[in-house]
Amino acid sequence: MAEIKKLLELMDDTPDDRVDIKNKVIYFQGYTFMFRDHGFRLRESYVVIKFSSKVTSAGFWRKIIDYSVKNLKKIKKLNDINLKDTKYDFCYGGSLKTIFPNLKFGGDEMLYFVWMFIKTPEGFMFPATFYFGPSGTSIGGWSLFDAKEVFPPEFYSVINFSPFDFSHDELNAFVEALELSLMMVPMTDYYGVFLCDDGYTIMGIKKGIPYLLDLGWSYDKGKIDKYLEIAQFNI
Repeated sequence: MAEIKKLLELMDDTPDDRVDIKNKVIYFQGYTFMFRDHGFRLRESYVVIKFSSKVTSAGFWRKIIDYSVKNLKKIKKLNDINLKDTKYDFCYGGSLKTIFPNLKFGGDEMLYFVWMFIKTPEGFMFPATFYFGPSGTSIGGWSLFDAKEVFPPEFYSVINFSPFDFSHDELNAFVEALELSLMMVPMTDYYGVFLCDDGYTIMGIKKGIPYLLDLGWSYDKGKIDKYLEIAQFNI
């Protein structure tokens, strides 16, 4: 199958850290991260998101969770946790905008969502998802059982691991590698309107800096430029 042959060629080992924008692949410290837009009409047949579930948080949200677990007895109220730095996770969206100029940002409890195929330094190969959803920056994936039910047989035959099987230390190393690999990609400004239980929020990157602006329970789509201008002063 030509699709699988091309996939394996992109997974080829390389000693150099580099970004291949054309093929949407990042090589970093022995990891290979291939990104795909699951909403793209002409995507490969194996780019499927059915049955995926959250593996772990990423970015500043992961750091906040780790801090909260370690300091549970000290935290008396939400204000005891610094949530301001979570906006820096919007920077990952800026990198994804460079990789996918036409990627859709914003929606119902979703800022961005991409599909990935990964090869680790140990030779583990598996699909995963990377997204900013209701619980912040997250990585999703499949168990080997679910993967067999979802993916075409030719693609499933190259999967030899599930991200749910990482040890704690292995998962930390994987998440850090993904975050650092995306930091290799120059950011492009973008915005998305995120809808959650608190209403609408416009968020993204403007002039290379992350921002967010609460819009309440309604907003005028014709005034997006005005909202972005206001957001500039909330950076």
